[in-house]
Amino acid sequence: MIQDNLTIEERRIFYKKMNLSIDKTFSENADVRAVGRRELEQLRGKESNVPYFIAGSYEVEYYRKNNPSYAQKAIDEYENFIGSDPSLSSDPFLKRTVQILRDEIEGKGKNKI
Repeated sequence: MIQDNLTIEERRIFYKKMNLSIDKTFSENADVRAVGRRELEQLRGKESNVPYFIAGSYEVEYYRKNNPSYAQKAIDEYENFIGSDPSLSSDPFLKRTVQILRDEIEGKGKNKI
């Protein structure tokens, strides 16, 4: 979780920055999406959920470009996130998301690379 010694104002600023970065990863513009991913990378380690949002940004990029390297990066980040908290290993949404991306890479998914 975010550092416990931060003031409410510091937390508000952090989460606002994180939210703006996440919003950029959904842009129609590929350069803006890349900026959003870089900004999220800079927040890595400052809040436990950041890898989840990085994974989501790579997943979005995969579906936009149909490039399996982005699907693999999303899988790696989701697994990083799951590994950070053992209770997440049984989360059905995360397990299904990772499986869908694996199926996409293997050509079994809807996008059939």
